[in-house]
Amino acid sequence: MVKFYEYFFYRMYWYYVEKGKEDIGNETLSCVLGMSFIQGFNFVVLFEFIRFLILGIRDSNVWFYWVPLTIIIICNYMYFSRGGRKKRIVDYWKKAPKREKVKMDVMLIIYIAGTVLTTLCMAYMIRNNLKL
Repeated sequence: MVKFYEYFFYRMYWYYVEKGKEDIGNETLSCVLGMSFIQGFNFVVLFEFIRFLILGIRDSNVWFYWVPLTIIIICNYMYFSRGGRKKRIVDYWKKAPKREKVKMDVMLIIYIAGTVLTTLCMAYMIRNNLKL
């Protein structure tokens, strides 16, 4: 799981820094924000699943989501910016075999597509007041 998490960071880094070929300032923060955006969707789905489907509460306070999202961003940033971890991850995945990268790319695409799909399904269920 940690390997997947680090590969997710590497792909964000690749997209922002190596593919873009431009100076974006703090590339660690840019990568973390992209990752946290996807992870935030997972939190919203889990939270709304509990609130709507289990507890039956339909309305929600949008401001509530900012606190967990901020915590996710801070934890991700601390994880990747401390102790040369970013450099170690980037170096490892640059040298990794292509077969392993393809496998991780497939897993990453499934993860992102699943996240977006479950978020849309949960929003549809809440909007139309559908229960399982």
